[in-house]
Order: sequence, then C-alpha cells, then structure tokens
Amino acid sequence: MISFDVRGRFLTAVVAVVAASVALAACTPSDAAPDASPEGEAFTVAYVPGVTQNSYFDTVKRGMEKIAADNNITIIHQGSPNFDPVEQTAVLNAVLAQAPDLLIVAPSDPVSMRAPIERFINADIPVITVDQVLENSEGIVSSIYGDSRQGGELAGAEMAEQIDGSGTVAIINVVSGVTVLDERVEGFIDALADAAPDVTIAPVQEAGSSPSGSEAVTRSLLLAYPDLKGIYGVTEVNAEGAAAALRAQNRSGDIPVIAYDGTPLEVEYLEDGLLQYLIVQQAAKTGELAMQYAVDYLSGDTSSIEKLVTLPTVGVGADDLDDPAVQAVLYGPAIS
Repeated sequence: MISFDVRGRFLTAVVAVVAASVALAACTPSDAAPDASPEGEAFTVAYVPGVTQNSYFDTVKRGMEKIAADNNITIIHQGSPNFDPVEQTAVLNAVLAQAPDLLIVAPSDPVSMRAPIERFINADIPVITVDQVLENSEGIVSSIYGDSRQGGELAGAEMAEQIDGSGTVAIINVVSGVTVLDERVEGFIDALADAAPDVTIAPVQEAGSSPSGSEAVTRSLLLAYPDLKGIYGVTEVNAEGAAAALRAQNRSGDIPVIAYDGTPLEVEYLEDGLLQYLIVQQAAKTGELAMQYAVDYLSGDTSSIEKLVTLPTVGVGADDLDDPAVQAVLYGPAIS
C-alpha cells in the first residue's frame, strides 16, 4: 500500500502524456441562440481570465484573436492580478456595465462565481466558461476546460518512472479547495499509488501564488525528508520555485521535478535540466474553441456547439520540444 505521512493532509501532482487529438465530452446541444445576425455585424466579446499577466490565460486570449478578427469581433480583456473570487466579482460587475454581446470567463471558484456570472445570463448576455466548470452550469452556452484529473494521472505515472519506487514524494500546491487543482492532486495520488505502492507521499504543501513561496517550501522539504525522491509542482509557480531551490543547492536533476503547464520559463528550465517533465494544457485550443462557439452562437448557428468540452493535457519531456505538435501547445509569454 502507498503510505501517507500522518503529519498533514495529502494531495498530489500532475504529469502528462497524451495525444494531440481533442476529447469532447457530453455532447448536448447548447441553449437556444438569438436570431441570426446580419452578415458582417460587429460584436463585442468580453474575456475575463482567472488572473491577469499569466502565460496560460494570456495564451487562451491569443487563441481567440484570429477568429475574432476574422469575424468582426472586438475583445474586451479585463481581469484581476490575483486569483481571487472577490476581485473577479468586481471585474465582472464592471464588465456587465459595458453590456458586451457575450462573456467568456474563467471562473476563479466553481461555486461562488455562479452569482456574478448569473447576472449576465439574467441580462440576456450569453456566457461561455473556460478552465473551470461551474458547479451549477444551468444556462451556460458551453464549458471548455482541461482534463485536470487526467493530467494528474499522467504526472503520477511519470513520477513513478522517474524514481525507483521508494522514498518520499512531495506535492507543492498554491492552495487547496480549487477544483481544478484538487483534481490534479487526486489524479496524481491515484496513479502513483498504482505504479509505485511503496512510495510515501508527504503532506501537501500550500505555498501561495509566487515562486518564492515554493522555493522556501522546497528548502524546508529537503531538510525534513532526507529520502526525498521527487517533487510535483501543481502549478507553474510551484514548479519554478522548487527548481530554483534545487539549483541553489546544486541538486538539479538529482530530485526530479514534474511541473504543470508550459510557460516560457518552464520550457527553459526543462531544456536546462531544472525540470524533468511538463504537463501542458491546450490553452490556445481552448481560446480558439471558445471564440468559435461565440461566433456561432451570436450568428444563430448552434449546431456545432458542445455543452461540455474536455481537452486532454499533453506530456512533454526535453526530447519532445522540437515536435511541431508540442510547439503548438506550449504557452506564449504573459501579457504585461
């Protein structure tokens, strides 16, 4: 049996290897759309990300841009610099006052964000969610998100290959209670338990949303667990902080770090051997699909809109970086 350190909670990690094909789940038709608009009519679509100046969410926006330009759509891009439901609610209230034709939003919480999003629905402004599915998705045109559990399972399976089946594995997270992050942890634990049942998983560490927090946590883990064999970074900031701590102690590569996401810095770290594997979400594809659905809905053609779309994550090692299919899913830089 896999063992869990009794000193705290356990969560887990993520790693990915998956096909470049898109998995579509639950193909139910969307809610009725408005009457078809005159050809060439201009629309405004608001995009509210989970957080601003973030490579993933900004790559989602880049995925939207060509489709928007080709269809005479203006994008309003507004968000909060913090992944915080209170701050995101204030942003949504400000966006609602601008009366966009459609809202694309990455909810920062699957429960508490229902109320501010529902105000758009009540105002007859259609809503598409990305990155996370609301617990109550009634009235949502479509929900498009990455398969976090599958990503966690890929991470756990990869971690089992990176270690020798013994010792301790650490998980560093931003915070618990966020559905997509919890699923990354749960999938990781399950896959690692199946593949390496003798490994001990240390209590999950919550390090906040800056790399410096994860760097400090990693230093503490190295002292607490002399047999530390691997680290899973549930988000990019966790992995970047862990990699920096290991580099400072000249231990890069000795303890493999598996990281979620594919930011430019993570790719650089992968090339330099500071990270050993990336689990990458299909950010650009998410944006493309969300904007295409927006175009279809606003034009009255809802036949191709799926109510729920689950995109698999892609596992990336250093040897995979030259693959065009991998290059297509890596993120661009954050928008400053």
